[in-house]
Amino acid sequence: MELKKGFENIDLVKVQELYDKAFKDPKEFSDSFFGSYKKYYDLWTIWDGDNIVLMTTLVKKRISQNGNKIKAGLIVAVAVAEEYRGKGIMRDFMNNFLNEVRPFYDQIYIQATNWDLYKSFGFHVCTKKYKSKLKKDQFLKSNDLIEKTNYNKCNRIYNDYVKMMNFENFTYRTTKESKQILKMALSCGDKIIQSYDCYLIVSSNGVTDYAYKDFKNFMRLISTLPQDTVIWGHEILDKRFFNYLDEIKIETKILDKENIDVHFAEFF
Repeated sequence: MELKKGFENIDLVKVQELYDKAFKDPKEFSDSFFGSYKKYYDLWTIWDGDNIVLMTTLVKKRISQNGNKIKAGLIVAVAVAEEYRGKGIMRDFMNNFLNEVRPFYDQIYIQATNWDLYKSFGFHVCTKKYKSKLKKDQFLKSNDLIEKTNYNKCNRIYNDYVKMMNFENFTYRTTKESKQILKMALSCGDKIIQSYDCYLIVSSNGVTDYAYKDFKNFMRLISTLPQDTVIWGHEILDKRFFNYLDEIKIETKILDKENIDVHFAEFF
């Protein structure tokens, strides 16, 4: 078997086929991930002759930590071809991979669906999301919506939100990076609902991310959605207005560090 790094001298079609079989994302998202978005990440693959065995990507991120910007890597899209599973290939690869990339990043994060596969590698929970619903008697008259997504305004709202919430650790991003992330969310079939000082990312699972400058206007924006819509947020929303549904989702883990909270708003 041969380990290859980068996009040179590989069959990218086969890599995308493995990704599609493993993650079943919409084709538009997959095409974007292996098209315009690939400049944001590094790719590792293992090959058995012409057959792809394993793939993973390391997305370049920046974290604002107590006012300092540090270099971070986000591991996403680890996949092993079905016929090669159960042979310890992923375990051996991950040990070597982590040893290789550690010196080049201040922090390494991972997002996954099956956390049991990664519990032996030294990852610790750093980002949780809490599930809530707006109380039925708290729905407000909605404010005016912005019909076309304004990426510049979304980025300003995000930056104002993380400052207002006094997050010590959060993902830092430019307007260009925000635009790319939000476009990728749209390619997943998500919707972006926006007013002049709030935005929501809404999927089939409810509100999966948001930022706001004014809490009451945030409630107004939520009020434009069906009453049974759930909200997944990095904060436990004010229980005077929201029903906390006592469910927590692990969003991101960090390598080799314990007891650290990070507002990790990216999902790739």
